[in-house]
Amino acid sequence: VMPPLRITSDGGKTWKYVDGGLSGMDVKDVAQVGNTWLCSSSQGISRSTDGGQTWQLVFPMRSAERNVFYKMAVSGTSVFVVKMRAGC
Repeated sequence: VMPPLRITSDGGKTWKYVDGGLSGMDVKDVAQVGNTWLCSSSQGISRSTDGGQTWQLVFPMRSAERNVFYKMAVSGTSVFVVKMRAGC
């Protein structure tokens, strides 16, 4: 399984994996607030404070919800999360 999340800081010349525990998850969205990264995946919302080396699930997806994911938007230090339905 290929790591789901990569980052570049040189305009796309080189890429670094920052999946630290996200392997096998279907990543939907990523947001950054200060030094904290947030990632929406098939498991819910995870947080990393070490540049993506490790991730902690902080808001689990309810198991009964299928074809649902969270979309995130950042405004200052606030993160808005909207539940979205996948598919047609």
